Amino acid sequence: MDNKTYLKAAEVTEKKFPDGLRVPAKLFHELSDKFLEIIDTSNHIDDMKKALIYKGVDTQGVATISLNQQQAEFLHAAMGMVTEVAEILDALGPSLTVRDRTHFIEELGDVKWYEAIFLRHLDATAEQVQAANIRKLQTRYPDKFNGFAALNRNLDAERASLES
Repeated sequence: MDNKTYLKAAEVTEKKFPDGLRVPAKLFHELSDKFLEIIDTSNHIDDMKKALIYKGVDTQGVATISLNQQQAEFLHAAMGMVTEVAEILDALGPSLTVRDRTHFIEELGDVKWYEAIFLRHLDATAEQVQAANIRKLQTRYPDKFNGFAALNRNLDAERASLES
């Protein structure tokens, strides 16, 4: 599935906000605080990633866990995806606006770079992942997005669509 087809198919199952969204101020501020916590936690994970993956940490005299090549790459990719998604949150800022399109696209690209590590190990393509995602969403929302289906998922049917 090419990207243009994916974007069009995904739009059918996307929640739309033609009139915007009224959010209780308390909930919005609570969510903003959680985003800041995620960014803070991500910064800590990024520091660990830099120390572990880029610099290498001294393991002399400390208990260690040995990871094989795939596990090490999955750890790197998982830490990277977490930190890049937090950078996307940070790039949006409290206004939830893309203030710098170039920077935002860079962060999305970084997420895709880490995704490529997983895809390589799974011997899968982005197109296969996109097609599976659309099959699942079409199972969940046969006509278009609706809140009832979002909250009452048929996980067996969704799994079957992913395996087809």
